[in-house]
Amino acid sequence: MVDRDTIIANADRIVEAALVFRETATALCEAMAAKLQLPPSELVYQQQVDVGKLSEEWKFRFHGLECEFENTKTNQVLDVEVGFGNEFGVLDPYFFEKFLRSTARFDSLSKLFPNSFFDCCRALEVLEETGYLVRISIDEPIHRTGVVTRADT
Repeated sequence: MVDRDTIIANADRIVEAALVFRETATALCEAMAAKLQLPPSELVYQQQVDVGKLSEEWKFRFHGLECEFENTKTNQVLDVEVGFGNEFGVLDPYFFEKFLRSTARFDSLSKLFPNSFFDCCRALEVLEETGYLVRISIDEPIHRTGVVTRADT
């Protein structure tokens, strides 16, 4: 299991990756909403399409309260929680580690998490405890919570 000191020593880099995830996820979800002619906050309710191409570079697959985007050129994967209104940077440990592993810029960072889900889960918990990440919640469509980068980062 990844230890607390290793997580803290790499906190800035993990937060940088979380910010890139949030920025990219937001851009993809806004493009998807425009394609479906919906406000971004309503992607969770869309029932028009399950899978397809967003653009030449991105394909998508809705599943549950998430949408997986995959870049067909780089194989980068962003599995985005779409059930948090206009917030698309919620970090799920499994999805975030998958993003790190599939993003060339952060592949070395994914090596910190040999036990991918559990180590990434621990990292997100430690970063929340130390104030690098904050917990948000939403009550629609169901009550859920998640962690995101702070607004001032």
